[in-house]
Amino acid sequence: MFNISTAILSDTTLSSSTKLVYVYVVGSISRTSQLSYETIAKATGITRMSAIRCTQHLIDAGMLERTKDSKGWLHYSVV
Repeated sequence: MFNISTAILSDTTLSSSTKLVYVYVVGSISRTSQLSYETIAKATGITRMSAIRCTQHLIDAGMLERTKDSKGWLHYSVV
């Protein structure tokens, strides 16, 4: 189990989809940091394009960091 900051949940600049993506990604990091946009979209019930926008918003807000490995997989970490 992990804790989600109340600051994130009460942040009015984040959409509910973005908050859901954050919760999913943070919860998944303990199992794997290797997530595709398709995986995020399926798990959260949003479109792939929405998953891209939400993760980018979280990165721009300084809440997540994304790197790409040599095979092209995206890896996330909490900032």
